[in-house]
Amino acid sequence: MFITEDIGEPGSEDDGRLPFVGRFREREEIKTCFRKRKNRIVQIFGAPCIGKQRLIQQICEELDDENEKEKNSNLHIGQISCKYIRTWENFLEHVIDSLPEDGFSESAKLSENQIIRVIKSHTKPNNYVLLTFTNLDSFIFDKEINVALEKFSDMCSKILRCSSNTFLLLSSEIRLNINVGYKVRYVSLLRLTEPEAISLLRKAAPDTDFADTEREIVNGCHCTPGLVSEAASILMHPDGIIKPKYLANLLCDPKHTLDLFSSNLVAQNEHLRVKIQKLLERLPSSLQSSVHDLMLLQGSFSTEALQAVLGHKKSYETTLQIIPLRDSSVLEFDKETHLFSMNPLLRACIDESPNFSTSDLVRLRFVKFFVDLMVTVDNKLYKDSHKSVVEYFHHDYANMKQLLQQAIHCTEDIFTVLMKAVSEAEELFIKCFPIEQVKDFYNHLLNAAKQFGKPEEISILKMFLAQAMTQMKVDTNRQEVTQLFQEAFKSMSWDHPGYHHMTLLGFLGRFIIRQGKYQKGLRFIQSAIKMKVDGNARVHRRLIEFHVQKALAEVFRENFATAEEALNEALDLAQKEAPYHSAIAIIFNTFGLIMDRSGRDEDKALQWYKSSLQERRKFADISPEILVAPLNNIANQSVKRGNNGYALKLTEEALNIRRKCGWNDYYTGLTLRQKAEIFLVQGKLTSAIQLCDEAYEICGMYTETFLFK
Repeated sequence: MFITEDIGEPGSEDDGRLPFVGRFREREEIKTCFRKRKNRIVQIFGAPCIGKQRLIQQICEELDDENEKEKNSNLHIGQISCKYIRTWENFLEHVIDSLPEDGFSESAKLSENQIIRVIKSHTKPNNYVLLTFTNLDSFIFDKEINVALEKFSDMCSKILRCSSNTFLLLSSEIRLNINVGYKVRYVSLLRLTEPEAISLLRKAAPDTDFADTEREIVNGCHCTPGLVSEAASILMHPDGIIKPKYLANLLCDPKHTLDLFSSNLVAQNEHLRVKIQKLLERLPSSLQSSVHDLMLLQGSFSTEALQAVLGHKKSYETTLQIIPLRDSSVLEFDKETHLFSMNPLLRACIDESPNFSTSDLVRLRFVKFFVDLMVTVDNKLYKDSHKSVVEYFHHDYANMKQLLQQAIHCTEDIFTVLMKAVSEAEELFIKCFPIEQVKDFYNHLLNAAKQFGKPEEISILKMFLAQAMTQMKVDTNRQEVTQLFQEAFKSMSWDHPGYHHMTLLGFLGRFIIRQGKYQKGLRFIQSAIKMKVDGNARVHRRLIEFHVQKALAEVFRENFATAEEALNEALDLAQKEAPYHSAIAIIFNTFGLIMDRSGRDEDKALQWYKSSLQERRKFADISPEILVAPLNNIANQSVKRGNNGYALKLTEEALNIRRKCGWNDYYTGLTLRQKAEIFLVQGKLTSAIQLCDEAYEICGMYTETFLFK
């Protein structure tokens, strides 16, 4: 009895079973518990649609198959669904109906004792009874049923005591504290992995042409077996109502997912939204309050983030709160990363409630925690490798983006904390977040500053807003940027210049240089470099940037010796203070430009360009657009060497990056011009002229002196 054998892929098409994928560890764990009698009662718990009932069905089928191969063993499996049970008597009837008929006396009165007698009469040596109880939440927690958990526990205890050959397998959405006098094994079900979910989808809809939409569909179903199976049934509708691509688009939004699986298209007996709402209603009021607080946390988050948002001073307080949240299928835990996440369907259901809102106190806790994290990461920036810095906070990236949203409806306390991030970790905003979101963040914070801020803070925000706008991948209003810089410059107090004064001068110089006004821009850059500011890591990082910007401007002015001197100063400072500074890649590229444009050594120029490209690829996961400049320069060198095909390949890579990151950009124009030069060499005059026209139009948005000679 309870033998584990290789019985093949469960739910295979050969035996006609319903599709079933994965859960090998859970299946073997539960069967081993029964086989070795470590636990005679097992409870499976997990969120709605996670596949609890289907797993129990699969285990029963496997045990039944294994038992048939045993000559001297007899296993009876009784399956009881508590979904529609409304009275205790009704419950007893379902249990009786699930038992072997040969031990049942019709004249006997329906009672718990009768159930025990039937089980005793059947569980002789080598005879076993396995009873499964599914959907226990509907039975235990339904307000119409006057049944306490203790009464059900007492019934289970009697069943287990009546014979050592009886076993119980239970399922519910919430972990039940069952007191039966025996060890209870609890098995928590999590979502399928993405490959498992895709495999299930393909098995459940075998004749469907998915056209590479499987990943979007299963992720839209949150890799839960129940929803994946329902999605497959929608796709298999004989009238072909919904096509895979349309379904994938629908499932991109959690609210649309709720709507779809709460409609009459699905075959569920109970709509998804109803299931989620019942799960919420079953939570104690104290837990419901915690769930609302945790709605602020996005993606995956740590225990420390939980502690901060819940406002606990001691970690053990958070641990005591985590346990019931996990037992209630609110929080999911990843054993590999040791991070938590909130049930996405539960989140979507709460989010659409008109009465839901997050208190300002909770928002303040959230902001304080993640601003401190940003400052910590900023202190590591350029001192540690790019990989280590990204890994330090990559799992909190979704919450960092959520941090930007807190500038909306900003309170005075939240404004004060967010200004700390602006003052001490401003580089992370530009380097790690979509620039459009950064612009909105500064705009919202600037509006709050008019109510809560000081004049100096308003100046700082205008400066960073203007700088963010210069990084936009769409057409930037140059006049608006100029006005913001001018307002910041005029309203700053210059009596005791410091870091932000130096930064403003450097930003202004860079902005002016990008318009082709090199001499004027260099005056601002030089003023920033010469400004006497107490040296710290942030000052040194800015100085490296400004030395590099000075070098670039001097290259364009063909002052190559001055440019090389500025680069050497930047490189020396970087080696001492910021060995992983992203400007190092620009330094390499600029050395290449000097060798190239001065005609000194084109072989060395190519080596510098390649070194720059290699260095930039380390950062390409966050900012792919930084690859464009060295790609163009290597392409130019390849043309000079007659390798036009390779040059064209590099320019196409650069243009593809610009298409993804924003077409209207200065470097798009440079790349189009580079491609035009390749076409000229190949004799494609008409195509070259068309590209030059397009390049001229794009670059005209950014500089008045772009050279087309």
